[in-house]
Amino acid sequence: MSSDLPPRIRRGRKNQAPAAGTAAKTPDEIIPHQQAERALRELPAKYADWAEEQSFLLENICGFVYRRDTKGIFYHVSPAVEQITGYTAAEWCEHYSTYLTDNPVNKHVRKATQKALKTGVKMPPFTAEIYHKNGSRVTLEVNERPFFLDHKVAGIIGIARDVTERLRAERTLKQLVLFEKLITSISTSFINLPSEEIPQGINRALREIGEFAGVDRSYIFLLSEDKTLLHNTHEWCAPGIKPEIDHMQGLARQSIPWFAERILKPEIVYVPRVKDLPEEAKTEKAILQRQNVQSFICVPMMLAGPAIGFVGFDSVRCEKTWPREIISLLTIVSKIFSDALARKQTEEALRKSEERFRDVFENSLVGIYQTTPDGRILMANPALVRMLGYSCFADLAQRNLEEEGFEPEYPRIQFKRQLEQRGQAILEAAWVRRDGSTLFVRECAKVIRDNNGNILYYLGTVEDITERRQAQKKIEAYQQQLRSLASQLSLTEERQRRRLATDLHDHIGQLLAVSQIKLGSLREIAMQAGWSKRLDEVRDLLEQTIQYTRSLTFELSPPVLYELGLEAAIEWLLENTCKQHGISYELDSDDKPKPLDEDVQALLFQAVRELLVNVAKHARARKVKSSIRKKNCNIQITIEDDGIGLDPAQLDLSPQSISGFGLFNIRERLDHLGGQFKLDSRAGQGTRIILTAPLKKSPNSSSR
Repeated sequence: MSSDLPPRIRRGRKNQAPAAGTAAKTPDEIIPHQQAERALRELPAKYADWAEEQSFLLENICGFVYRRDTKGIFYHVSPAVEQITGYTAAEWCEHYSTYLTDNPVNKHVRKATQKALKTGVKMPPFTAEIYHKNGSRVTLEVNERPFFLDHKVAGIIGIARDVTERLRAERTLKQLVLFEKLITSISTSFINLPSEEIPQGINRALREIGEFAGVDRSYIFLLSEDKTLLHNTHEWCAPGIKPEIDHMQGLARQSIPWFAERILKPEIVYVPRVKDLPEEAKTEKAILQRQNVQSFICVPMMLAGPAIGFVGFDSVRCEKTWPREIISLLTIVSKIFSDALARKQTEEALRKSEERFRDVFENSLVGIYQTTPDGRILMANPALVRMLGYSCFADLAQRNLEEEGFEPEYPRIQFKRQLEQRGQAILEAAWVRRDGSTLFVRECAKVIRDNNGNILYYLGTVEDITERRQAQKKIEAYQQQLRSLASQLSLTEERQRRRLATDLHDHIGQLLAVSQIKLGSLREIAMQAGWSKRLDEVRDLLEQTIQYTRSLTFELSPPVLYELGLEAAIEWLLENTCKQHGISYELDSDDKPKPLDEDVQALLFQAVRELLVNVAKHARARKVKSSIRKKNCNIQITIEDDGIGLDPAQLDLSPQSISGFGLFNIRERLDHLGGQFKLDSRAGQGTRIILTAPLKKSPNSSSR
């Protein structure tokens, strides 16, 4: 039959699917619909079945088919467009460009079509994103190709398929893979974890899973031996979330019957909305609402049959839904915790551990190896093979790591000594790739011995930290620049303060003093005229102005600092600050010469002033002791008070902390100048701060 068709129709029929329901062909295999209709009117009735089949394919293909003219304007769109986008074919043809979203992928849509029209060559498939009529976003996978009439490009024919759900599924799958890797990492960490470190390991795992899942609280409850009480044994809380572990000890199983019945079945208890709990769970609902829990999921922990407790995850700040695939993986988490707390493994647990290790070895992004003490590589996973620039393990196995695997400065001898003495070692190292480039890694290894204590091999992991090291170097360079800039700004500020103070003292202060003297000389004349009272008032105001000007001068830049030196300035500062706040003080100096650069002198004075202000405002101190001594080539200033003290672990000296910014600034500027900032404090035992800065170098020392 096909041999009787017109030439154009035969070309369209050549690669047609044999029957409806089979996979749809690409746009270049579908005849333009209008051309087919014209040809159909010329065909005998015996071709009606073939035409009906073409029409069926156009209407039912997985996507919508369209045609565009040589200007790129749509003039035919199949009805399937409405099912996919919500727009009718007429709406699509007229307003297509307004449906495109702001997604960057849409930048290539127009270019692809224009290039196909210009070159007459089929373009690779591309992606476009449009707004559905209901306001949602729809991602389309588009295949286009030009079609010809009389050997000239007559337009574009294309198929657009809705791939929104497919892409969403891929994102979900990616999240699932990441969670699987996290669980694998947690599981691996428990393999060789000493029994005394299991509680810390569980707390760490609860934190990692909680942070990954975006929940507010993760915890473990264990049943008592008689199965009547529940004890909250482990808990992690996100920042800002109140811990509940102290209030959840000895919880009677009978007090939460709805929940306990399901956990003991055993059954996963998943509640996306606590407010929707049934009436029979009113006790549980009251407890959860008191803790502000909006959603939670609890997974039974099993050991040789019955449940021994459960692991749970709460969402406090918002409601949370858990994908079914992630929920299924949480059972692995509960098994890991059960095995760790039971301190033993059955043969089945061992088999699963071996399988998990094999999965980690093959799929981990971290390199894993086995090497002999003399450097022969016994085993390496694909990640390590790729890290070192090899295509297969066989090529890598020809290399001896001890002879050519590490940078010269790499302390391999120390690493091996630590391994053999302690059994394991962790350090950052520099390896050499196949092409000679440097690979910075974080290496963690342990020694595997036989029953006689002889070393069989080293087993280790290698994490590529090259990019992190490079970024760290950039950050350190930026930090150094910022410290330098901060130091220059502070020095400039001090110079400006000094200039303003000098102007106030030498000009405004002198003028005020002269004015006061002249007013005094006019007093006798004013008494005769009866103006003495008013003149006295003016003199009082002038005296207040002079005192204020002097105070302002000292606050801006105390002349004593530059006229008498740092030690005299600190003594003046102690006397004024402590006198103002009713605090006694002591100052001890070794009276040795301490020459200082101008910027160091200004910084130390500002630092002491900042510390004394802190003591006066916050320490509740009765006495302050200060000492100034020369230590080798440095000056050392100590400020000690008998106040309420503080906990250094809770003191935030980062720049983000408002309360700690002054101390952070002092520490950073001292560090930039080659000095040190040391804080020693305990709650209720006062605070001791030591400032150390370099002395000014003499010309002789510089020449040496």
